[in-house]
Amino acid sequence: MKPAIGINCDLSAEVAGSNPPEAVRHIKEKPSRVFLNSNYCEAIEQAGGIPVLLPPLEEAEDIERLLKRLDGLILSGGDDIWPERYGQTRHATTKDVAEEKDIFDSILVKLALDMDIPVLGICYGTQLINVALGGSLIQDVPSQRPSGVPHKSKTLHKISVERGTRLYEFLGADVLMVNSSHHQAIDRLGEGLRVSARAEDGIVEAVERTRHSLVIGVQWHPERMLEEPLQRGLFRAFMEELKGHASKGS
Repeated sequence: MKPAIGINCDLSAEVAGSNPPEAVRHIKEKPSRVFLNSNYCEAIEQAGGIPVLLPPLEEAEDIERLLKRLDGLILSGGDDIWPERYGQTRHATTKDVAEEKDIFDSILVKLALDMDIPVLGICYGTQLINVALGGSLIQDVPSQRPSGVPHKSKTLHKISVERGTRLYEFLGADVLMVNSSHHQAIDRLGEGLRVSARAEDGIVEAVERTRHSLVIGVQWHPERMLEEPLQRGLFRAFMEELKGHASKGS
C-alpha cells in the first residue's frame, strides 16, 4: 500500500511583515486562496506516495485527527516564520507567512513531533522544525552573515553532508550541489537536533532529530531538482522509511 503523505499548503494574502502581530489583520477578512506548488506532489508520486494537501485549520483536534490518518508529513517551503516565536524583533527583510498559516503550521509540526510521525522539512519547513524545538533563526543571511555563497539566488552551490547521519544514509554522498532560494537560516539549534549538512560558509543546510523515528530538514528545494538522481533519492528513501506506516490509516 502506498504511504499517504501530508503537505502543508500556503495562503495567498497580503501581510505587512514590518508590522507587529497585533497589527496584522485576520486573513479571513480578505479574499484568499489555498495553494501548493505542484512539484511537491510530483516528487511524492514519483517516489511511490500519495500526496494529501493540508489547508490551514484552526482546531488542534482537527489537525491531530488528520495526522492520525497519515503515514508521513512534508513541511513545504514558504515565507518567513514570525520572529516573535523565537524571541526576536523583526528584521526589515522579514516577510511573514499569513497569520492563519503561522498558527496552523506551528500546531501541525508540534503535534507531528509529539506523535512521532516521520517528517521531511524543506526550506521554511526546516526552519519551522527548528523553531518548534526551541531554536532560533538568522533573519537575513545576506546582511547578517555575508559570504560568497549565493544562498538567496537560485544558483547552485556546494554543501558537505556529515557521514553517519540519516541524510548521508539517504543520499549516499558527502558532497552535494543544491539550489538555494532562502534569505533565512538556522542559528541556534532546537532541542535534540544535530546538523547533518553545511554550506562552505558554515550556514546550516540540513538538520535531523536524534530522538525521533525520522525527522530530517533540508534548507534547499529537492522537489525542484527531480532531474537529479540524488534529489529524487531523498524522496524515495523517505518513502521507503514509511512502508511500515502505510496500513495505519486503512
